[in-house]
Amino acid sequence: MTCWGQVICLLVRSDPDPQKRRFPFMNMDWAKKSPAALVGACLVLATLIFLFDLTTPRGVAGAAPYIALVLLGFWAPWWHFVYLLAGLASLFTVVDYYASADVGIPTWMVLFNRGLALLTVWLAAMFCSLIKKNEGKFRAAIDHASDGIVNFDPEGIIESFNQGAERIFGYAQGEIVGQSVGLLIPIAHNAVHEHLIANFPDRGIAGMINKVSLFQARHKNGKVFPIEVSVSPVRQGAHLSYIGILRDISERAEAEERIQILSRAIEQSPVSVVITDPQGIIEYVNAKFTETSGYAPVEVIGKNTNILKSLEAQPNQYQALWETISSGKEWRGTFQNVNKRGDPYWESAVVSPIRNAAGAITHYLSVKEDITERLATEKQLAHALKLEATGQLTSGIAHDFNNILTIISGNLQLLMDEDAIRENAELKEILADVLSAANDGAELVNRLLLLLRKSKPTASHVYVNRLLTNLRNLLARMLDKTIEVTVEVGKDVHTTFVDPYQLESAILNLAVNARDAMPAGGTLRIESSLKTVDAHTPTGNPVLRPGSYLAIKVSDTGAGMDAEVLSHVLEPFYTTKAEGKGTGLGLSMVHAFAKRSGGDVHIESSPGAGTAITLYLPESTPHGEEQKGRPAPDYLPTGNETILVVEDNPNVRRFAVRTLKNLGYQVVETDNSDAAVEVMTRGNPAIDLLFSDIVIPGKNNGFSLASWVKARDPNIRVLLTTGITPGLLDAQIDHDENFILLRKPYTLERLAFAVRERLNS
Repeated sequence: MTCWGQVICLLVRSDPDPQKRRFPFMNMDWAKKSPAALVGACLVLATLIFLFDLTTPRGVAGAAPYIALVLLGFWAPWWHFVYLLAGLASLFTVVDYYASADVGIPTWMVLFNRGLALLTVWLAAMFCSLIKKNEGKFRAAIDHASDGIVNFDPEGIIESFNQGAERIFGYAQGEIVGQSVGLLIPIAHNAVHEHLIANFPDRGIAGMINKVSLFQARHKNGKVFPIEVSVSPVRQGAHLSYIGILRDISERAEAEERIQILSRAIEQSPVSVVITDPQGIIEYVNAKFTETSGYAPVEVIGKNTNILKSLEAQPNQYQALWETISSGKEWRGTFQNVNKRGDPYWESAVVSPIRNAAGAITHYLSVKEDITERLATEKQLAHALKLEATGQLTSGIAHDFNNILTIISGNLQLLMDEDAIRENAELKEILADVLSAANDGAELVNRLLLLLRKSKPTASHVYVNRLLTNLRNLLARMLDKTIEVTVEVGKDVHTTFVDPYQLESAILNLAVNARDAMPAGGTLRIESSLKTVDAHTPTGNPVLRPGSYLAIKVSDTGAGMDAEVLSHVLEPFYTTKAEGKGTGLGLSMVHAFAKRSGGDVHIESSPGAGTAITLYLPESTPHGEEQKGRPAPDYLPTGNETILVVEDNPNVRRFAVRTLKNLGYQVVETDNSDAAVEVMTRGNPAIDLLFSDIVIPGKNNGFSLASWVKARDPNIRVLLTTGITPGLLDAQIDHDENFILLRKPYTLERLAFAVRERLNS
């Protein structure tokens, strides 16, 4: 073989893929399709070489078939066949050397020429083998890649499909190659996909080339899932195709969604969340932190947490916090911080370290709750519990004190009825002063107990003028000496149907507000009058229905209020007083009481002219004996019925028994419920009225004893008495109309009338 033949062979071998080799004027695809024809052609050429070398000058006639044999080796698609051809050519070279005629050409030249051609064939065989091995490694790498690799032409027809793509989409390579990539696209996205494929060679690839894009893909079973796609063009001569690398990101998308949910949960958390680095530099705060502290995230991120530290905070507390969390432990506690406005607030916090995979602390997480209101509530509750405990103690003391007052006032009345006292004016005056002091003591005890009253409001017919007159002395003592208190009552003012305790509380609230408006002193004036509203009365402030109303006007000579303050003065918690001097609930509670009672409140005020507040309450008409008027105080009703008195205080019992006997009644007395039951069971004498204290020794208290008596004989009347807190027993009294209560301290007159009324009922 000549050198030009070798050059031609090398040019032919420029394409390393045996399946792609071409002469410009020859097409050897038949070699791949018919291996037997290729083998036959090689044998024919080898025979011709042998015959030509025998019959012609050496190396001349045999060159043409030898070149053809070599070229077939280059075109052969099987590397082992190339080796076979090279071996045959080597054999023929040796045989030719001994069989061919000598024409004067040096032997070494012939052997060198033929050997060089054989070397070229052997190198081509080795190169083909190496390519096959590399192709195998490349195919194995592609097939075993975790990502899917899909090769498709510009029309979207799939040309190759690796094992990673098989795992991702569920299709085998044999059933997907030759199909459209549209099979891998969700049906809902088909229109977009078809448009993309139609414009892919021109414009579609521009937006995706060498870029990672997110798409929705479709599994063989129809499931839609997210994937990442990177597309690159591949050119092999005039042939253009595209290779797509795909990654199933379902697990990552789910993890990202969980992270987003966690992020939203932290951001929308009802408690403050702060994340810092190990030095306490803030890296993250949530929305609740901003709401509580007033700082926007950009104002605190990058700064130390000590910007929130209160000057009143204890340094050792923060030192203990850092020592705890630096050691890897969780810290729990409360501390006081300062918001952006400089206002202090209390937080309950849990601070814990955040560790990385190696166990090292990288951040600190602080979860904090604003407990300012809760602490204030707890403080109020503690105060309320303290008041309740004080109230229970006071109630018990008041019960005993009422017994003492009952003894004093009752026996004083009995003593003043003695003839010797009636005839001694000076002594009678002294006893009257003592009795007046006892009554004042009873009034003070009653007002003290009113502060402890916890029952629901109980309306009754209240004589307004009488209530205002009784309040005058209390207000004179309660207010500063620099304030003059005057009370003027109208002649036509009678009763209103309200809770007397709430009415008194409303008037006291108005009086306290008036006092606060006159720090340098002034005049507090309380007046009562009757106001009639009909259809012709102009509507406005106050808003009242047609009818008669009792007007209670409380006015002062204080600083007054401007229009702005007047527009808000009835709003709950609105106050113009200094912090700690008022709650802003006084006037709103008075207004609410008036509205519940069917009335209203009217306020008149201007700067420098004082304030006048008028409370309007519907007039009522009391029924029964109260409407007619009680008998004159010097008349006491009498009787001859038998009364069982149950009272554990011997002095009170002695006064009650002496009074009832003086009124003509037959009296049986005991100091405990067990003895009372024995008297009732014996039936001799027959009892007409049970008069019992509620708190008594024995198996039964006054209520249970009265219930037992009524169950035994419904005709027996019951009158109960007590000196404990008004209101605590209201629910039990109201539950049974047979239970009538005479409160201690009671006077001779009140006892006489109460007993007679009960016996006559």
